[in-house]
Amino acid sequence: MKRIAKRSVTISLKGARDNFKTIKLVEGKPVVESKLIEMSVRQINEYTEEVYEGQDLSFLTPEDKKYYNKNKKHPDMQWALDMVYEDRETD
Repeated sequence: MKRIAKRSVTISLKGARDNFKTIKLVEGKPVVESKLIEMSVRQINEYTEEVYEGQDLSFLTPEDKKYYNKNKKHPDMQWALDMVYEDRETD
């Protein structure tokens, strides 16, 4: 799974002594793994969200994939995918 930024934000991280790092997130853009490693769990949950990549949709039928491609911008689509994916894991 990859994560995208929920909103545009600049995060300043304090390192050792007077060393500061700046992480810039742009709304709707993917967040690279190196940035996620430096962020805290709270920051990851607050500023990013999980999205499914194409290969992760293998649990969907071809008809479901068509529907997903037409409606992937709908705000409830991620919730629906989470529900279907969880049902698949419990079986």
